Order: sequence, then structure tokens, then C-alpha cells
Amino acid sequence: MRSRENGLVLFIISTLLCAASFSATGLILFRVLQGSGSAMMFATGMAVLTSVFPTSERGKVLGINVAAVYAGLSLDARFTMA
Repeated sequence: MRSRENGLVLFIISTLLCAASFSATGLILFRVLQGSGSAMMFATGMAVLTSVFPTSERGKVLGINVAAVYAGLSLDARFTMA
């Protein structure tokens, strides 16, 4: 859980820095930090799910998680297309 919490803190701080950046270089640097924080949070998501749910329900929970991820990716493409 430590990595997930550190990722959340890094993501929040870098998001605030993105909003406060005055140059494209600063924005790109802060977006890289934001991506690193996001990766720290989401890389541990499956591990958290498998540790919280019993073995008999893991398949269902992981399936719901994957479905939610791909539904989000699909909806994002739909709303950002011109």
C-alpha cells in the first residue's frame, strides 16, 4: 500500500504543478511526474484486489476491474473524437 499512497501524493502534487506551470517545458516535466504517480497507483491495483477478495471471487473481481478499465478507455475515445 505504501507505493500506492506515494503514487497518489506524487500525482496530486504534480497535478498542482501542471496547473501552475508557465512554460511548455515545465508542463511536460510535470506531466511526466504525473504519469509516474499514476503508474505507481494503478500498477498495484491488481495486487490489492487479489489480496482483499477470497480466492473464490478473484476471477469475478478481476473481470469487473478489467471491464471497467476498457469501458473507460472506450468512452474516452468516444468523447474526445471530433
